[in-house]
Amino acid sequence: MTSVAPERTALCIALALAALAAGCDRGPKMVPVTGVVTVEGEPVDRAAVLFAHVNGGRPTVGVTDQQGRFRLTTDGRDGALLGEHGVAITRYEVTGYVINEEGFPVRDPSQPETLRWLVPEVYSRLSTSGLTATVSEEQTEFRFDLPSEPLGRAAAR
Repeated sequence: MTSVAPERTALCIALALAALAAGCDRGPKMVPVTGVVTVEGEPVDRAAVLFAHVNGGRPTVGVTDQQGRFRLTTDGRDGALLGEHGVAITRYEVTGYVINEEGFPVRDPSQPETLRWLVPEVYSRLSTSGLTATVSEEQTEFRFDLPSEPLGRAAAR
C-alpha cells in the first residue's frame, strides 16, 4: 500500500477547490437595485421593501431612509435577480409600548395600544399589493408612489 504525504494531499485538495471556485459564477445574475417609496408624494422612512422573483428563490429586501430611498440586498449581496418580481412594502407604527432598561418594548398600560399603517396595509402582502417590478440591466431604479387610500394598484416607474 502506497502512502501519500499529508502536504501533497492538502495541496491536491486546495488545487481542486480552486479550480471548482474559478468555474463558479457565485449564483444567478444579480444587478444593483435602488428606489424610492412615497405615500401621497411624501417619502416614507423605515419602510420594509420586499421583491420576490416570480420564479421563486430568496426574496430581496431593503429598508427606506428618511428620503424614502432604498437599496436591495439578497443574502448579504447587493442587488436583485433579473426578471419580474412581486413587491410588498410595509410600514406601520404601534403605540402603547415603552422601552425597558434592557432595550425591549414592553406594554404600557397607561396608554392605549394602537396600530397605524403609514403605508396602507394592502401593500404589505405580495398577495394583495398588486405591485410589480421588472428588473433588467437597464431598469434598476424603481419609484413607488402610493396613495394613502388605495383605490387601484400602483406600479413601479
